[in-house]
Amino acid sequence: MFFKKQNSTSSLDITTAGGFKAVYQKYVRLLCKIAANDMRDYGEAESFVQGVFISVWEKRNALDITGSIENYLVGAVKLAVMDQKRIQAVRKERLEEHLSDYCGSSHCTEDQVALNQLAEKVNRLTDNLSCQCKKVYELSRVEGLNNREIASTLLISEKTVEAHLTKALKHLRANLSEYQL
Repeated sequence: MFFKKQNSTSSLDITTAGGFKAVYQKYVRLLCKIAANDMRDYGEAESFVQGVFISVWEKRNALDITGSIENYLVGAVKLAVMDQKRIQAVRKERLEEHLSDYCGSSHCTEDQVALNQLAEKVNRLTDNLSCQCKKVYELSRVEGLNNREIASTLLISEKTVEAHLTKALKHLRANLSEYQL
């Protein structure tokens, strides 16, 4: 698949490692700046940009981009950032719903603080997962999708979805042992 540079007669072939590397080197800084503007965290922005490039490489033979590769990549990064903000908003909303249901007890404030600390730790731990593993975990646990739906959404096999979920849950169990009964 070929992508023409805007206002240029040359083309870039991202289906080859060399062409993909050239696209990566040309756009990675721009995309990180765009993501960081919305996220306010350059490290997390770099992670999202890496995720977009991984996705493009994995789907390179199936992509049909009619415009410029730059516009496609910018749009993909902005979409990934918006998805993450939506996931965080849903996570926060669900946490608040659980807290409001639970606050009938006499130790509500203490329990709320403990629950907030646990939720924050889970968020930090999921941020340490690989991009694809984190995406699978969030689609499963936050969005409530089943393995087949996740596989269809991410264009991966159900076995890969299962492997990512197993890895994520093992990581969480290992690092949240003090919260287990």
